[in-house]
Amino acid sequence: MPWCPKCKSEYVEGTKKCVNCKVELVESLEEKRSITFGEAEEMENLKEFLEYNEMKNVEVAFNGEDHTYELRVNKEDEKQAKKLAAVFLKEEAEKEEKMEDPGKDNIQKMAGYTVYQNNAARAEDNRSSAFTLLFVGGAGLLVIILCMAGVISLSLSATSKYMVYGVMGALFILFIVMGIVSMRSSKIFEQKAKTEDNLTEEITKWCLTDINRELIDKMIQEEDGEEETSEEMKYFKRTEKMKALINEKFLNLDEAYLEHIIDEIYSGIFENDQEA
Repeated sequence: MPWCPKCKSEYVEGTKKCVNCKVELVESLEEKRSITFGEAEEMENLKEFLEYNEMKNVEVAFNGEDHTYELRVNKEDEKQAKKLAAVFLKEEAEKEEKMEDPGKDNIQKMAGYTVYQNNAARAEDNRSSAFTLLFVGGAGLLVIILCMAGVISLSLSATSKYMVYGVMGALFILFIVMGIVSMRSSKIFEQKAKTEDNLTEEITKWCLTDINRELIDKMIQEEDGEEETSEEMKYFKRTEKMKALINEKFLNLDEAYLEHIIDEIYSGIFENDQEA
């Protein structure tokens, strides 16, 4: 019989979600731990990967409160599952990045930095491109139709006119197709932006609650001893320690995304603490 992992209610066979908690039901109430979350397809692929590596009782559940899909494993398998998940998600991210722009990684390595652009900004860029392409394509086709109808006169021979109409018509149709593709891409990035916003909020909340100036500086002191460190070097060492702690808690974060979050919360952890 299926059970709700949150409120522990039992349901009849065939029921998929808890009426009260809005989460997917599980086959048993053996204690589960959520190790990561993301889109449904990604979590299903990760589930197959863990099962291939002989991980038992892995499940994907929809969290109705956060509108995300969680990957859950038995409590005793949590540590090993996180290691396997980190490997899988890192490889998938590298594959996706190479497919989107094969030369991007080399360019960033040569430049010495990574550039972060959130999914909301990507959605807006694609939406703006879509409107531009659709407008140009539609306006161009309208002009060609008016020319063919004789409303707009062109001083060209009949053969030349049809060649111009054919070439320009194909070009404007291509603009419209590209506009539609860009609009679809913007919708995809909008969905990703919602998941990203939830993740950013969760990471920020955890950092401001569980990370403080004393903890980070103590870690640095234990590593460097009594060696004096300049403020500039402190900044870099602090951010590296923060990266390590966040990566330990949240798996497979993009490097540029992680740096962006740290830049946003750094002053809240160190400068405000120092003023206090």
